[in-house]
Amino acid sequence: MSSSQNSIDMRDMLLEAVADVREQVRSVILELAEPALRQQVVMQWAQMPQEIKDKLATERPEEYQSLMDYIGG
Repeated sequence: MSSSQNSIDMRDMLLEAVADVREQVRSVILELAEPALRQQVVMQWAQMPQEIKDKLATERPEEYQSLMDYIGG
């Protein structure tokens, strides 16, 4: 294997390692933010007019159920 080939292989390995670390950091940040995000969704839902809640439940029942599962409603 030539020196340039080794350099390319090393660079590829470093780029892959950086991508893996970035993905792990992204996951940790999302996990840490989840409680605040959930609370914000709960607050927004609580302030939403009942007509809109009813319309969502009627017209998009799967999304409504998914939201209810997410916020624990």
